[in-house]
Amino acid sequence: MTEELSAFCREQVYPAYEQYLEYFSKWPSDPEEKPYDSLYKGRDSLVKLLDSIEALDKMADHLWGLLIASLRLQLGKNYIDCEEKDSGERQLKECLKLLSDKEPRPDEVVVLMQVHNQQGILWADRSEPDKALEHLLHAQTLYENYMGRARPPSPSLEDSVLRDPMSLRDNEKGWDSMENLHTHTLYYLAQVYTNTGDSEKGAKYCHATLKRQLESGQYDAIGWSLHCATLSQYYISNNHFAQARHCLASVDHVLAKWKDANQDKMAADEQLKEKYDQTIADVCCCWIKYCISILTVAVSHKKLTTEEETETAPDNSTNGKTKMEDLVEFQVEKQVEKFQQLSVDDLEARIAVDPPTNFEQARSYFLFAQEKVEHAKSFFVLDSYASNYAAIVQDHSSLFRLLASFEQEVDRKCKMQKRRIDMLGDIDNQLNPQHYLVVCRQLSFELGEAYYELAELKMTILEKIPPTRQSISKINRLLQSSSSNFHKFVESFSAKEIEYDVPEDYLYSFVMARLWEARIFTRFVSSGNEEEKANIRKALSLYQWIVKFTDKHEAIKPQIQSELDICCEMIELLPNKIALLK
Repeated sequence: MTEELSAFCREQVYPAYEQYLEYFSKWPSDPEEKPYDSLYKGRDSLVKLLDSIEALDKMADHLWGLLIASLRLQLGKNYIDCEEKDSGERQLKECLKLLSDKEPRPDEVVVLMQVHNQQGILWADRSEPDKALEHLLHAQTLYENYMGRARPPSPSLEDSVLRDPMSLRDNEKGWDSMENLHTHTLYYLAQVYTNTGDSEKGAKYCHATLKRQLESGQYDAIGWSLHCATLSQYYISNNHFAQARHCLASVDHVLAKWKDANQDKMAADEQLKEKYDQTIADVCCCWIKYCISILTVAVSHKKLTTEEETETAPDNSTNGKTKMEDLVEFQVEKQVEKFQQLSVDDLEARIAVDPPTNFEQARSYFLFAQEKVEHAKSFFVLDSYASNYAAIVQDHSSLFRLLASFEQEVDRKCKMQKRRIDMLGDIDNQLNPQHYLVVCRQLSFELGEAYYELAELKMTILEKIPPTRQSISKINRLLQSSSSNFHKFVESFSAKEIEYDVPEDYLYSFVMARLWEARIFTRFVSSGNEEEKANIRKALSLYQWIVKFTDKHEAIKPQIQSELDICCEMIELLPNKIALLK
């Protein structure tokens, strides 16, 4: 650095930049009526400084140009923070004109990475993911290309050009700055890819970000934990349960260490304690989803196995392998990418990764998840977090439903279905549909299913013992409750101008609820022919209604073609059945 530039930085740049940082620190406290007041004052400091530098006409000098580029980067970020994105973009473009973007010098590369990261954020906010990726991938390339050089880059502009001119040359802090910026690049790439629907790349970059944060030690434990727990849900959705378990066990480890180190802070800061408690509850919900997903895979396998046992030869398209065998191979092929800084073997040992094949194995998942259910409900209480609480109760209900698939005793299956009905009905009675319509619809549909499944179980009992008036009456009451809940779901879409106003996202569930109603009328145990004929006529009317409704909503037909075939078949068969009941 020349003596002239060094003197100018000492006398004008450093004091002005410190003043800018002081204004920036006050920004969060700006009043609502003037949300950017501090940023505007800080901007004035930067603009005056830029004007004074450009008046010196030193643009040909590289270091003077680097100083101007660094200030324009800060000015561009200021405009963007003030929601003046077009002005911010212009400043960033001017910044790039002053730097060697293709073959950056050591004192330029960190500034360039910052500019491209900022451009990536800007275009992502404008819902232009392709342009965002162009800049972010360029920032990644800058990092990868420069890492082969022996000479360290200059550190971030806050520690160099604008504060400490001695750090511009051969300072090891430059590597730290570059590594930190690259971690931010990966984080932004994870967000953009996820938002564009490329979940696989989003997960890849997210995992890389989390890993680098652990390696550097520069991360917020709660923020890191939430991102890692969210990442686990991607692996769960892809049946990569070993990787999902490692993520969640790592979260438990990080949060436990953070809690031990911050007991005094949480005791003095109620908001911090609440933030930690909510994070723990959120992670518990992720563990619940983990167990539900594994049990769901296992139940699906049980059904497939039953079907395969009825066949004389295996399906050649799968080389004779079952879905479960495919899943096991998938788990083996997808090796777990571990966070080497964390020791979580003991935490992982608490819960398995293989789908259960018997009741005892399924019960271990159930009990682990049920413990998480109770912990999550202790934070997400009904009065304050009604939607969260309802979601947890629904997950608890799903756990009972899945566990019942492994139970052999019908009486115990009945008790599990009864538990589902009690917990779902309890919360359904406490929620106001005007405020929680979506949740209430879900509860009505699930209650309809639970009542029907319990009625079916009771019918299997009657196949082994002589029916009594009391047992028949109980089955009919269960079927009536099932029908009432499905009808409640359907009627939640009633409208004045038209019979029903059903959003496209609900069309499938709406038709299925009607189909359940029709099916239930054919299952009632009637006391005589006239009552049975009346029930069959109601079922026939509903089947006919479903066919007419789907004719008006052609888009839904491919999703329910098999159900429509059943409707058409029943429309042909039921009139004959009615005729036989004379």
